[in-house]
Amino acid sequence: LRRFRILARYGATTYHLFNGFCLGWPQEYDVSDHEAVCPISLIDGLGVLALTNGGDNAFILDSATEGILDSDRLGGEGGAIVTELSGERVSRVLDINGWPTSERDIDDGESIVSADFPSGSALSYLQKVERSEDGFFYAAADGTLTFLDRNSRQTVTRIATSQATFDDDLTDLSYSSLSYQYDAETLYNDIRL
Repeated sequence: LRRFRILARYGATTYHLFNGFCLGWPQEYDVSDHEAVCPISLIDGLGVLALTNGGDNAFILDSATEGILDSDRLGGEGGAIVTELSGERVSRVLDINGWPTSERDIDDGESIVSADFPSGSALSYLQKVERSEDGFFYAAADGTLTFLDRNSRQTVTRIATSQATFDDDLTDLSYSSLSYQYDAETLYNDIRL
């Protein structure tokens, strides 16, 4: 999980394209070309949250060596789970997972989230909060984990106004094909056998 940032410079302006983490360092060696290659896979903050499992009022990384990230942090006094605004719940779950406050942009939210214990990954839990708010939870290009409440559909210009229109007639922004990727790297929130 080494940190990676991908930037692009156009003129005097630098743009964030991606901010995430490396999943590993797989090494390949092509004997015919005498060439060593290390093709890396990167995930954003949502991918990191998908690597945790929740239960017993805590989130635990899949790796047993990492252990429990924290406990009793969704609770009020005596560890009791409390009802709160959706933005407060998102912040609590990110606190539990150690996500820096400087890398968050969290709206307060409009919905009251019920007093329930976390289950599944931190990402699947936050997606439930997102659905209950009817808002948005995503990783921005600069790596900031962002939670927008339901009012953002009318108040945030880039959401309320179409940013681009793709079409088939080659006039504006055309595309040649659309395809889906079905591979072993797809992340699943819940698998039962």
